[in-house]
Amino acid sequence: MENTKIQETIGMIRQALPYLFDDYGFKVVYFTPDYGFHWYGTAIGLASTKCKCHLICVREIGHSVIRMDIASKTEAFDKYETTSLKWQYLPQIIYFLSGKQEVGNADPIESLTQDSEDLKPCMDEIIKLYEKPGYINEWLEVQRQLEKDKPATIEQIKAERVRLHSLGLDSSLKAAMENLRGKNG
Repeated sequence: MENTKIQETIGMIRQALPYLFDDYGFKVVYFTPDYGFHWYGTAIGLASTKCKCHLICVREIGHSVIRMDIASKTEAFDKYETTSLKWQYLPQIIYFLSGKQEVGNADPIESLTQDSEDLKPCMDEIIKLYEKPGYINEWLEVQRQLEKDKPATIEQIKAERVRLHSLGLDSSLKAAMENLRGKNG
């Protein structure tokens, strides 16, 4: 019974995130059916040569939620928590890269499918963020500061990224935010 549940869960992850396995070389390296201090969920650890991803299916009253965290390739999978500063909440990184905000969804399959659609176009940039040790923390701090200093709407950011791209310039989120700050400040 337990082995069937493990295979079903891994199959669901492979189906929702095939590009992680096929294009980025991730492998399932960790699985626990009793994640957390109160064994409230199932955790699956994926690892590549660049980084690790922790997917946690949390069972709550009436529904389940899948949480995705990411860390450098040297971080350990912890059976109890990944809320340390070394693991980042993946939807936050996706937001900083694309401007797309996480959409809550009570169905874990739909949630994972949406996260997969949001993650796929950002994956190359995310991998680059983890190539240099410690760079992700510096980058996240810059993003948080930029957002705090000069809030911009998602529409403004997207339009600026398109404009920069059409000019053949750096169209990263950082470049767009810096440009918007220069225009508005």
